[in-house]
Amino acid sequence: MPRHLSLTLPRARKAAGVLAAAALAASALAGGSASAASLATWDKLAECESGGNWSINTGNGYYGGIQFSLSTWQSMGGTQYAAYPHQATREEQITVGEKLLDAAGEGQWPHCGPRVGLGSDPADPFPTTPPMAAGMSPIVGVGDINRTGVADFVARGSDGRLYSYMGKGDGTFTGRTDLGGGWNQYDMVIGVGDINKTGVPDLLARGTDGRLYSYMGKGDGTFTGRTDLGGGWNKYNLIVGAGDINSTGVADLIARDANGDLWAHMGVGDGTFTGPTKIGHGWNQYDTIVGVGDINKTGVPDLLARNKATGHLYSYMGIGDGTLSGRTDLGAGWDQYTAITGPGDINSTGVADLIARDGSGDLYTYMGIGDGKFTGRTKAGHGYNIYS
Repeated sequence: MPRHLSLTLPRARKAAGVLAAAALAASALAGGSASAASLATWDKLAECESGGNWSINTGNGYYGGIQFSLSTWQSMGGTQYAAYPHQATREEQITVGEKLLDAAGEGQWPHCGPRVGLGSDPADPFPTTPPMAAGMSPIVGVGDINRTGVADFVARGSDGRLYSYMGKGDGTFTGRTDLGGGWNQYDMVIGVGDINKTGVPDLLARGTDGRLYSYMGKGDGTFTGRTDLGGGWNKYNLIVGAGDINSTGVADLIARDANGDLWAHMGVGDGTFTGPTKIGHGWNQYDTIVGVGDINKTGVPDLLARNKATGHLYSYMGIGDGTLSGRTDLGAGWDQYTAITGPGDINSTGVADLIARDGSGDLYTYMGIGDGKFTGRTKAGHGYNIYS
């Protein structure tokens, strides 16, 4: 990988490095050249510099996704985030990179900067983007969207682009595929299952205006354009794709209102849903509710819920009539995760599995055993804190 991002200094006078760094920092504080670049361009730069690994430290004196030297990181104020660049988040590294770009231009990345058009992209890397609604995961299990017999997932970046990761069948995933932009208009993205009887899972998204939209799976890992399913969905603070919980062959929807009441909207089979049916109360104790698929081999999808205050995860088993059993405690420690989702069966055992992301951006899988419980975790990747 290219080795740079140490300030361009005279080789013969090491002390000049301190002065140059200080001058560059002063230039940044003064406003520099007001350069900026989009998140997509910063991601391209990271791919060129480090293979897209924002937490890389190979011991060669350059750190993180865009390969800062420590002196540059310090002079640009990076230590307000972390002592070393690779210990900071992607967003924090980009923020410091913006300061360096503004102060010194794309030449600080002499090979990769011009190659990816860093200096010619005027976009704001952090445009106003609504965060996912509380309890919604930016990493979304969607089931088998490319007809390989293995479940997949999608993830929304803070740049508003949606990416897919395809299950390989051994509990791991392919690299990501860009499904396009514009998803920052939604505060919920929901993997709902097959709602139009094509045999391919579909996707839902709620706009900040409370309207719900469907995107139908094509079977090749992509989706159709959106269909407006109507307004009024902002009465719910959480909407979950539950799978077929009433045994009609069509996926259904579960939603929680501000009072903590739980409601089911049953899939009709044409991509729409019935009106709400109340199926529970007291669900405001949970900060995360996950439609996980069938984890106890009854042929009916089940539900998971996390109590953030205690860190305990609970299972609610689907009965088959649209209702759920009482809860079973699956243990504590789940409060370490910033995202939990149920993609479906990712290791070809016929039992649904679980994915979780921790605060450092590492992704873990928990495999379904078949009795409603899961194995211990296996690390499946890193760098997933780019999704929010």
